Amino acid sequence: IGLAPAADFTSKLMGNARASDFYQKQLSDKGYVLQKCDHEGDDFIITRKFLDDGDKQSVLDDTISFDGAVHLIQGMKDAEVPYHHTLLTAERMSSDNIIIELLKSSDHRLSSVEDLLHIENAIHKMIRNYVGDLMS
Repeated sequence: IGLAPAADFTSKLMGNARASDFYQKQLSDKGYVLQKCDHEGDDFIITRKFLDDGDKQSVLDDTISFDGAVHLIQGMKDAEVPYHHTLLTAERMSSDNIIIELLKSSDHRLSSVEDLLHIENAIHKMIRNYVGDLMS
């Protein structure tokens, strides 16, 4: 189960910000950038090491070899991970058993009661499928 999956976040989703003069100067001067977040109190630090490691771990340029069941849940009002990125992630997976659930009014946090019900249902479905596979 993937919730707002952000594969290759450091290169695919942060590319424009990383290339900015501000980012480059902060990384050069301090070794990190304080990344502002839309959610109050949730600012976080991005280090050069984090960016370099993320670049080394890229998976979306090739096929992601995974043939099991996958259930991706994504908010369409997610400002951090656009839902098109979730579609790209699913396209790169080798599995034919992928469910993509787009929640039109949900954001990145997927924290409303309705969002949590979707997540709970996905968990139950995966468990039922896993148990069914064991029984066959």
